[in-house]
Amino acid sequence: MCSSDLIVCPTRELAMQSQVVLEQAGSSCGVRSTCVYGGVPKWQQIQDLNKGVEVVVATPGRLKDLVQMGAVSLAGISYLVLDEADMMLALGFERFIRATVAAAPAEHQTLMLTATWPPEVERVAASLLRAGHATVSIGGGKERLTACADVAQKVHVVAPEAKWDHFLSTLARLAPRTGGTRRRLIVFA
Repeated sequence: MCSSDLIVCPTRELAMQSQVVLEQAGSSCGVRSTCVYGGVPKWQQIQDLNKGVEVVVATPGRLKDLVQMGAVSLAGISYLVLDEADMMLALGFERFIRATVAAAPAEHQTLMLTATWPPEVERVAASLLRAGHATVSIGGGKERLTACADVAQKVHVVAPEAKWDHFLSTLARLAPRTGGTRRRLIVFA
């Protein structure tokens, strides 16, 4: 793995679920992904990585093994997604998370996803994320569960047959102009 995006999930089951979604979403646009997790032989996973992928979904233990073996390098990742960050902390993976973020290039982006935002997740996030990072919370009930003022959220409900055309027109409209360096993340569901 040279330059791929990395999604780290705390359990094999969550990693496999993410991989299924990535295969479905990526198949139409040529984004290849693979899932690496413990409990199965490493050789097949290494073969998949050697074929080249844009996204790797991994559990902490197997990722650590593959990094130590030299089969995976974190030096080229551009996006690091820590899925279920609260669960990873509860399972004792804080040192792993810190080491992974430290091994990634300085210009990478880290996304910490969590259904809850307990103080320990907030503490780790504050120490890992860059100054001025955006926090987006979706939910209700608590005053702090509101969207970050720096992030514009728009929902477009589109007929199934019009989704692709709408997607392409939205990408064309949001594409950076010459010399623009701003990045955007668009999520379609």
